Amino acid sequence: MLNQIFATKYRPKNFKELKGQDVLVKILSNAISKSKIANAYIVTGIRGVGKTTTARIIAKTINCENKILEGRIPVPCEKCNNCLSINNFNHPDVIEIDAASKTGVNDIREIIENSKYKAALGQYKIYIVDEVHMLSNSAFNALLKTLEEPPENVLFIFATTEIQKVPATIISRCQRFDLLRISSQQLSNHLENISTIEGIKFKKIGLDLIAKFSEGSVRDSLSLLETVNIYKDEDQDIDELMVNEVLGVPKLQSIYELLSHVIDGKADLAIKSFHALNRNGSSVSLILEELLQLCNKVSKSIVIEKFIEDSTLFDHEKPVLRGLKETTDITSITNIWKLLLNGLTELKSSNHPLYVFEMILIRVCHLSNIPKLSEVIKSTSYKQAAPSQIPTNQVAKKLKTFKEVVDLFYKNKELILYKYLSDSIAIIEYRHGTIKASTNTKLPGDFTQQILALLNKWTNEKWVFELSSKIDTEIKTLKDQELDKIKDNDIVKAINSSFPGAEIKSISKIKN
Repeated sequence: MLNQIFATKYRPKNFKELKGQDVLVKILSNAISKSKIANAYIVTGIRGVGKTTTARIIAKTINCENKILEGRIPVPCEKCNNCLSINNFNHPDVIEIDAASKTGVNDIREIIENSKYKAALGQYKIYIVDEVHMLSNSAFNALLKTLEEPPENVLFIFATTEIQKVPATIISRCQRFDLLRISSQQLSNHLENISTIEGIKFKKIGLDLIAKFSEGSVRDSLSLLETVNIYKDEDQDIDELMVNEVLGVPKLQSIYELLSHVIDGKADLAIKSFHALNRNGSSVSLILEELLQLCNKVSKSIVIEKFIEDSTLFDHEKPVLRGLKETTDITSITNIWKLLLNGLTELKSSNHPLYVFEMILIRVCHLSNIPKLSEVIKSTSYKQAAPSQIPTNQVAKKLKTFKEVVDLFYKNKELILYKYLSDSIAIIEYRHGTIKASTNTKLPGDFTQQILALLNKWTNEKWVFELSSKIDTEIKTLKDQELDKIKDNDIVKAINSSFPGAEIKSISKIKN
């Protein structure tokens, strides 16, 4: 007798054994218990998540003669003629069709014609159509009327991995269920139970790694478990190193070391770590994808409080993330992520992935060596000058400088006039009560009148404001004067030294 593979041997037989699909189980359990079966169901999800298995469970549960309720979940007896026949794939009323090989309208017409005959053994005649998205447009159109008004006690169950290829007219006539990916933690626990039943020796980290690379697919995880079990010697445990060898995936600790070198800007050590991973069988693209995943987790551990404690991370991942979190900040890790992501595109378009990845590492490490702006500012001692106190409603003393006049407009929230006075007015002569200035900016027609009216009101004095339209290039506006002062500031000098070519684009007032 041929050995039965794990994916078949441990396929769920009822709703209670279906992993990670609680919403679907609840809806279908209630529908079967209350005899509210739909005309058609469509089940979608990634490969190996249980679409066809779900369809068979529905068929068996509906047609079972002696089903029982466990809690609120109907469970088939597995002993009646219907259950035994469905389990042996020879039930006359449960017809499975592969739409990939029967795509034409004539195939569907044959199904429609046969559906008119009553069920021979069970209560329902059930058609399970796998990969339904492969049907032709004519075949889909032929199904529409039958799906909307099917013969009595006929049920269609469609399964597909590509729901977007199924016409909306078909989907709207079905109850739709999107099967979820199974979490890595659930998969690992499932693999642990099966390994215990099969007498397979293992270490939890090995099963965790298999679960991770199964990407939510139960069938993939069981296939990988079986492959690794065949590979290992009788007295060996399934551990991380063994899984790495079989799958060609890098060790988490090695990826951690590589990212640590990148964060520290040590290109030589990063390249050395990369070559060690590559020699051990890890492909360049897989190493890059693992780095991106780790960057994502580090970023979330920084911005999400208690992410490490509350997430579904495996236990062996948590200390690694805690260590990386302490060595970087969100700006740095985000920049590393961007460069690595750009590198993924370069890698796919190159025939020399080894050289490309080396250059990616050098580029990212160079970025890490650029000082952070926050560090530059912290390293420069600077004391902020106390803001000048200008009365906001009425000026009790003479305004000694034009800057005090401008600040008065800011304090009184005349921000448009303040902007004009600051950025566009060059002072030729100033004394309290008299302003002589020039501008090369087009100002509002009543600009001068507005300025005089407000100054007269705030100071209880009569002001004179003479404005020329020709500006002297040697006379600077307040904005230009502020720029000159800021350029001499210790912080700005430090930034210009660390970031050559940096420019001051604007100056904004902020609260103390």
